[in-house]
Formats: sequence, structure tokens, C-alpha cells
Amino acid sequence: MLRGVKALIKGNEVIIKGIATHIVAEVLTKDLRDLLAGKRINVYFLGSPKPLGEGFIIRVVFTEGLSSNDLEIIRKFLELKGIEVTST
Repeated sequence: MLRGVKALIKGNEVIIKGIATHIVAEVLTKDLRDLLAGKRINVYFLGSPKPLGEGFIIRVVFTEGLSSNDLEIIRKFLELKGIEVTST
């Protein structure tokens, strides 16, 4: 479970904040890529590890539109990881 990690789903973007280590960020990114293998994505990393800062931020931008099923898959995946998810 990833405590303190929050995600925002906004249009064709998923922003995940508060990730403690680069290893967790890498695994989340790999899992998202595998989950939606048919979609092209760009991934941006910001921030620093949690002991010194507020954690890493991953910004995942999908180059194609996402269906409602895709959005629900992403939401369920993140919730299963223990991430608090909101959407706009």
C-alpha cells in the first residue's frame, strides 16, 4: 500500500504525487505502460525523494484519447495500490 500518495485523473493526464522513492515511481510507470499497452504515453518525473522533499511527482500524458473504460481501469489500478484517486 502506498500511503500518502495521491493521484489526479484530468482529461488525458494522470498526475501521481507523493511517491517516496524512485523505485516505486519506476514500478508504477512500468505497470501503467503494461496495463494500457496499446496506448502511447509520455511520462514526466518531477520532485525529489520523500525524506528531503514532498516526494516524486509522475505526470503521465496519453497522446490518444482515453475511453471511459480506460479511465476506470486506471482508477481501479491506482486504488488497488492504495493511492487516493480524484478526477476532474
